[in-house]
Amino acid sequence: MIDKDREGVLRRFLETIAEISDKNFQERIWIKGIGPECSSFEEAICDFFDDGEPILKNYKEFGITDKQYEEVIQLQNELQKYCDKTPEIVDNKEVLEDPEWAKIRKIAKEVLEAFNYKK
Repeated sequence: MIDKDREGVLRRFLETIAEISDKNFQERIWIKGIGPECSSFEEAICDFFDDGEPILKNYKEFGITDKQYEEVIQLQNELQKYCDKTPEIVDNKEVLEDPEWAKIRKIAKEVLEAFNYKK
């Protein structure tokens, strides 16, 4: 059983992965700016890597199985490759139209399935 603090950190991390997986959310928030949420491609990526680092270093302490860990690492690797080839200033609409981003959304959905995550 993980403690409440770790549970909250993991929940926020999974919420970020849900954002990465959700084209409708991205269109509504990243492109149209229709709240109440406020986010962008850059924010989602920063949140993923910032929140994910301490979780992935000690994933067993967060109750993450080896299989779940492997799924998240695959997503992390794909996001890193995507970011390495993407300019620092990103047009959110271009990201949504990029076939590579569609593949990342699919991987993010698979991560959520591995965690049985529901919004």
